[in-house]
Amino acid sequence: MAELSPEISEAIDVMADRGNTLMDEEAFDEAIAVFREGIELLPVPKENWEPYLWFLCGVGDAQWFTEDHKGGQDTWRDALLGGGIGNVFVHLRRGQVMFELGREAEAADELRRALLLGGVEILDGEDPKYYDLVTSVAEPPDGCESWDGWEGVAPGTPVHDWLMEGSEYELTPKPE
Repeated sequence: MAELSPEISEAIDVMADRGNTLMDEEAFDEAIAVFREGIELLPVPKENWEPYLWFLCGVGDAQWFTEDHKGGQDTWRDALLGGGIGNVFVHLRRGQVMFELGREAEAADELRRALLLGGVEILDGEDPKYYDLVTSVAEPPDGCESWDGWEGVAPGTPVHDWLMEGSEYELTPKPE
């Protein structure tokens, strides 16, 4: 894969740092603007560059904290299409957004992916309703009586490979 020029790479690092600082300051709308500026710095096709996913996660997380779930729905879909399949955080936030939009089947699927990949720890500190949803539809893994202590699937196993592949997704980008 080609590398970004040193100038673009440095500018992206500056934007990422600035956006993260704004997130820490809870200046979410400003953070969204900075993360989107970072995306604009990327050469076309933007989806081919690793920072694309980082910036989308920043935008989506800021939308989460401002309760812009409708906007987050598009952002997290784009994150999946932009390399986020198998990313625990992407699946967690997308599942939460789908839940908040009343799309429980999609929410359960995404939260199940997050739980299988990241273990129960990924739901620590989150509203218990997400854990309740996913554990109401997903049986504990073979050999486990409950999800308690689940640390996630081991890399290289068939389940891990399936979660990382994502061929059953039928996500289409929003029209330009």
